[in-house]
Amino acid sequence: MSTSGNCSLVIRGHELNFKEIEENLKIKPSRIIKKGQVVSEVIGESEFDIWVLEIKFKEEEIPNNILAEVISVLTPYKVYIQGLSKWSDVRIKCYVQSKYAQINFELYPNVINELSSMGIKLEISILSWGGVKSL
Repeated sequence: MSTSGNCSLVIRGHELNFKEIEENLKIKPSRIIKKGQVVSEVIGESEFDIWVLEIKFKEEEIPNNILAEVISVLTPYKVYIQGLSKWSDVRIKCYVQSKYAQINFELYPNVINELSSMGIKLEISILSWGGVKSL
């Protein structure tokens, strides 16, 4: 299968303390967005403060493995993440695209269990360009 995309930890809320999140997770974000900042021409201004850690994957990589990588980075900070989830929106967003019409991938039970135990939402976006792979 020919896929590409990314998996991102997204923390969204009002008056997020970006420095505190970075210090507690011991991770530098890929980007931060402040409330009122223009996200894109399509989305416009953000209604929230947003902290994002993004991990991209390429054609030969399996989405489950990238998701497992994000989870392994977060596991040591499980208690902190559970606390964040009480007052902000914490989720992992996976974006998968393919040049072909059919896309499929598996999420393994250990990945699903870890997401559940941390209380992290999972959002999956799939984009297909509708091509056909010939034999």
